[in-house]
Amino acid sequence: MWPGASGNTYQDRRADHSNIANRIAASERRSSVVWPDAIKSLLRLSRHADEPCHEANAIAEEQLTAVRSRLARLQALEEELSRMVGVCEGGTVEHCRVIEVLENHALCLHDHEAGK
Repeated sequence: MWPGASGNTYQDRRADHSNIANRIAASERRSSVVWPDAIKSLLRLSRHADEPCHEANAIAEEQLTAVRSRLARLQALEEELSRMVGVCEGGTVEHCRVIEVLENHALCLHDHEAGK
């Protein structure tokens, strides 16, 4: 048992899923924080109309790369969720495929941690 585990399998699984959800939410927050900084930089650049635009273009390219990366992660997540939902047998949570995949990422088709 890990620290804080209650010994009650259902409660421990709920706590573990809460940790997974928090990790996913934190990852999404980190990936969306970049854009406001880019906007601030672009606004700063806009006050210098006579300057070359290579810096603005570099910022846009960075954002394009970040957007494409996020889209790829979201598409992989969509595929994974679709697969999990598609194999639902309508049983109990104890035998739920969605819960099994959340507990064991080896069952996933994609490595969701890779894009961090």
